[in-house]
Amino acid sequence: MNDIVKVAFSGMTLFTIIFVQQGIRESLFEDSLNFIPRIQDGASEFKQKAWDVYSNLGLTLITTIPMFVPYYFIE
Repeated sequence: MNDIVKVAFSGMTLFTIIFVQQGIRESLFEDSLNFIPRIQDGASEFKQKAWDVYSNLGLTLITTIPMFVPYYFIE
């Protein structure tokens, strides 16, 4: 029974992430088109690439970690 609760909670978390992301995706993308070039103005190519890796890694972690947190901490 405990595994069912973990799977259900993880599934609800994933559903919430997907649902919220669809609602704010366009506005965040539009804002990023202005914001990112402004903060990278005058930065070296290495710094720009480092920002790209940092951003993509952060997005990946924020999207995947909530699915695993309930599984390990709910008992």
